[in-house]
Amino acid sequence: VRALLLSIAPERIRNAAVRLADAEAKLDVDPMRYADAIAAWGDAGGYDIEVTWDEVCGRALGHDFRDVADRPLRTLSGGEQKRLALEYLFRSENDILVLDEPDNFLDVPAKRWLERELDLTRKAVLFVSHDRELLARGATKIVTIEATGAWTHGAGFETYADAKVAHDDQRAHDAAVFDSERERLEDLVAEMRRRAKISEVFAPRLKAAESRLRQFLEKNERPPDAREQRIDVRLRGARTG
Repeated sequence: VRALLLSIAPERIRNAAVRLADAEAKLDVDPMRYADAIAAWGDAGGYDIEVTWDEVCGRALGHDFRDVADRPLRTLSGGEQKRLALEYLFRSENDILVLDEPDNFLDVPAKRWLERELDLTRKAVLFVSHDRELLARGATKIVTIEATGAWTHGAGFETYADAKVAHDDQRAHDAAVFDSERERLEDLVAEMRRRAKISEVFAPRLKAAESRLRQFLEKNERPPDAREQRIDVRLRGARTG
């Protein structure tokens, strides 16, 4: 448990912990080194963070930190490990949290707790989740990552479906406008090239048309086409015999 909490603690705490552990191992040889390490632990905020660890262990595991510090993680369930880490992160000094599937392994009461924490925290939290219920209750903005890039819906999940349709429709409209203008300019270049072959009078107009086409392509980028994904999931039963 101590190792888990240290792994997500600030770097200065981790460094001070390594120094303290090394000094403790050599206490009989160099007691002054141990005394210096104790002082460094306090200066780094070690005693303050132990108070936080005590609180989060009580919330997640129902025990004080000193009682579970050396407890192997394998004796904790996946939900207990996740809750312990999240309890600390929401009370840490970090202003920004990046969480990957934070509700994995959590039971229903723990998921409700996570939703309340997301609602109450003043931290900026970027989390990845496939749980639509968590997204609906905990997300205030939705970032969609696609093969061609990413876009942000500035509201919650309840209005995301409509926003996705509107986004795709706008992208299709912009792509059609781009294609139409490019085709018009290309046709103009082709026509001026045809006329320039007949009379040199049209040579300047050809250059002007080519310049307009080139500037259009340099200043504008065609929106990528939205690709509809169809996923066919087939579940096969276990083989017998």
